[in-house]
Amino acid sequence: MAQAAAAATAPAVNVIPIGDGFSTTFTVSDIRNGALESIVASVPSTAIPQEFYWVGVSDLPANRAVKFAEVIVRAHYAYIRRINSSIPEAKARETAIIVGGTRAGITAYWSVTTADLSPSELGGRIATYRAAAGTDPEGVTVTTTSGSTTTTAQQGDWTNWVALTSTERARVAYHILLGIAIIPGQGYSLVNTGHHFLSTAGKKARAGWDAIKKQFLQMVDAPTREWITGLGADWEDLAFHKAGHPVLMSLKISMASDPSMRDKIKRAGFGAAAVRLPAISPEFMKARVAQSMIMKASSILTAAGATIDTVALDNIVGRVVNETDAAARALLVEQSKGVVDRAGADLGIVAGIVQKVSEDLPTAQQTLTNSFTFRKIVAEYPAEVARGMMLARAVLSRQREAIERGTSSGVSISFGAVV
Repeated sequence: MAQAAAAATAPAVNVIPIGDGFSTTFTVSDIRNGALESIVASVPSTAIPQEFYWVGVSDLPANRAVKFAEVIVRAHYAYIRRINSSIPEAKARETAIIVGGTRAGITAYWSVTTADLSPSELGGRIATYRAAAGTDPEGVTVTTTSGSTTTTAQQGDWTNWVALTSTERARVAYHILLGIAIIPGQGYSLVNTGHHFLSTAGKKARAGWDAIKKQFLQMVDAPTREWITGLGADWEDLAFHKAGHPVLMSLKISMASDPSMRDKIKRAGFGAAAVRLPAISPEFMKARVAQSMIMKASSILTAAGATIDTVALDNIVGRVVNETDAAARALLVEQSKGVVDRAGADLGIVAGIVQKVSEDLPTAQQTLTNSFTFRKIVAEYPAEVARGMMLARAVLSRQREAIERGTSSGVSISFGAVV
């Protein structure tokens, strides 16, 4: 009875219903443990001004983007004029040709849809694509409004548009082709610098973009080449940075890291955009550099009687290179980091050997020792680097006595068991 009375007077438990749980529009990544390639941007990016947000034509299939490129350019022109009313008409038109033309190419060649774009950089749809009833697939109409997204002022800019001249149509056509290069170009830049495009970066970060621009200028006609050259850095900012910026970073990194993209882009004719693919994340770069170091130092290590076991390293590198699934590749990249880390300070010894054998090479040929990853290993293991240099010096000068005195004692390079 006492227990029943106590139970009756016990305070009620305050139960809070969970309901359907908390949902968000962004993707949560495992930043602590995930590989670089698996991280998806969650924080909205406001790195580009609003006038450069992605606008276009509602319901326009990607395979119609080229046919309706002028409509896309026209939509960008109307949007730019509304957001920045102080911009001169000629400047707005020029900007729309570069940005809109390139985005028409990005849409067509990369099958970009709204789901592939950053929600924070969408400027809405200014026109709507409608297929004409009772006609063949080429028979289409395009209306000029899209709900409340088109303001009166914007509608005026749309209506006042003057059709592209033959010169301007050629410029748009060339920028459609440039759309092939933008996604892998920005993906490569994101992997190596963390930025879509760096106009003042060093030679390594600029090399990919400089090659793309060089090939592009060879593709265009003389008047277009002169026009682009005259725009200088402004053209690079619009074409290389602004045009592709709204496309999700995860998509660009995934495409640039995909081993199959190199041959696809070369086959499409834009070899300059393919030459540095697939883009290699810092974690995987360390594994590739470790391979190159071992190869360069192998003769010295063999002469010094060191043991070398690279089976696990070669295994994981091969699997990463051949993996085409983005998620699986990200996991393998993370595993490659663990394989290299197991070698520990032994890589410092190898780095010292490489430094010594590279001393007599011309500076231009010292690509391995000049790499960021190599220099980071050298800085991390100074004592081991010194030991490696001593070992190489002894072998190269045939001072066998120095080796027997312990210079090479205990050297055993291993990357663990086969993964």
